[in-house]
Amino acid sequence: MDLNELKTKRTDLLQQRANALDAAAKKYSAGDTTGYEAEMATVKGFNGQLENLNGLIAEAEKRFGADPAPGAEDFRNMFAGKALVDTIRSTEKYATAWLTALRKGINPDKGMGIKELSPLYEAENALKALTIGGGETPGEDGGFLVPLDFDNMVESLLKEYVDLSELVNVEHVKVNSGWRAVDAAGTRKALTKLGEMGKINPSQQPSYKQVKYTCEKYGDKIIVSNELMADAKGLMVYLAKWWAPKYIMTKNALILEQLNTLDFTALAGDTDAEQIKALKRLINTGLNTAHSKRAVILTNTFGYDTMDNWVDGNGRALLQPDLKNPDVEKFKGRRVAYADADLIPAVEKDGAAYDPMYVGNLKAFCTLFVRQGTRIRSTDIGGDAWDTDSTEIRCTCRLDCQTVDKEAVKLTGIPNAEAAAAAVDEPGEEGKE
Repeated sequence: MDLNELKTKRTDLLQQRANALDAAAKKYSAGDTTGYEAEMATVKGFNGQLENLNGLIAEAEKRFGADPAPGAEDFRNMFAGKALVDTIRSTEKYATAWLTALRKGINPDKGMGIKELSPLYEAENALKALTIGGGETPGEDGGFLVPLDFDNMVESLLKEYVDLSELVNVEHVKVNSGWRAVDAAGTRKALTKLGEMGKINPSQQPSYKQVKYTCEKYGDKIIVSNELMADAKGLMVYLAKWWAPKYIMTKNALILEQLNTLDFTALAGDTDAEQIKALKRLINTGLNTAHSKRAVILTNTFGYDTMDNWVDGNGRALLQPDLKNPDVEKFKGRRVAYADADLIPAVEKDGAAYDPMYVGNLKAFCTLFVRQGTRIRSTDIGGDAWDTDSTEIRCTCRLDCQTVDKEAVKLTGIPNAEAAAAAVDEPGEEGKE
C-alpha cells in the first residue's frame, strides 16, 4: 500500500470503531452487559489495528510528507467517545462505584482489579480510562471523573451566584504554566498606496507581547460524618453545595485582583445629571471604539442602586431591560452587572470611599486560565478523621488570571452611598451637646 491507501484504510477503521462505540453505548444503556462486552472487544480489536497502522503511516510520512488535518471521521469518533463517557457517567452503577472510591480514598492507579469499582474502568482501552490525569505522571493529583449528576448539581448551583468568569475570557489549559502571544493591534497602519507595477515593501512588522500564566493550586477540606458518607445522593448534594460557592469566590477574587490594578478616577460631578454625563463621556471617548461597543459596567449593589435611580429629562429610567433577556439591564446599550458589596467593596481614594464601576470590554481585559477543573479526594484515617469516626474530603483546583489588554477597561466610581448616608445621619457640631 502507498501512503494514501494507508490513510484511507485508517479512515475506514476509525469509522468502524466509531460505529462500535455507538453500539456499545446503546448496549450499556439497555443493560445488555454481554452485548456491551462484545462491542468493546470489537473496539479493542480496532485499537490494535489502528496502532499498527499509525506506525506504518508515521514511517511513510518521514519519506512522503506530513499527515493532513483530521477529517470528519476523526471528529465523529471523538464525539462518539465523549458520548460513551457521558453515558457511563450517568448510570447508577458508576455513581455508586465513584462514591465507594471516594469513601475509601481509592485513587485511579490503585483501583484496578477491585470488582466493586469496575464501572470506573469499563472504557479504559477505548477512551484512555475514565480518569483525569494531572502532573508530570499520568494520574498524579488526578481522580475519577465525577458522575454526571454531580456535574449537573454543581452547574445548577453556579448559576445561583454572581460568577465574574462569565464576563471575562476563560481558557482551559492542559499545563500548569505557559504563555500566550498577544497582538498589539493598536500599532497597525493602513496599507501603502502603490503605483502600477510598484514594488511592495514591508512598512511594519507585527508587534506582540507575552502574557505568562502559572496555574496555582487552591483548595480546602471538610470533615463529613460517616453517616452522611453512607448516603449516596445526600453526599453528592452536600459536596456540590459546599464546593460551588467556594469555587466561584476563588475565581472572582482572581479576576478582581487584576481589575483593581487599574488607576481610579472618580466620575466628575456632584449631581446625577453631571455623573450621567461623565459616564457617557467615558463610554464614548475614554475607550477604544471596539472596546466601547462591547463594554460592560460592573459595579456593586450601592453603585447599581444609584444607577437604578437615574432618569432622563422626561423622568424615564436610564437603566432599560434587554429585550432578549429581561434579567439583564443596560445603560446606553451596555450591560450592567453587579454583585454584593462584600464581593466588590468600595474603593478608597484620597480618604474617601467610592462605589466602583469597571467600565469596558472585560473579555479583552483579562483571561482566566483553568487547569483541570476540580479535584476531590478523601481519607478516613488521616488528620482527625480516625478520632471522630468521620471522613476528611479535600477539593482542589488550579487557576490563574492575567491581564491581557489594560486599556480595555477603565475604573471609575461614585461616592459610596453607605458612607454618604452615615455622614448625613451623624449630627454636626451644632447638633451635639
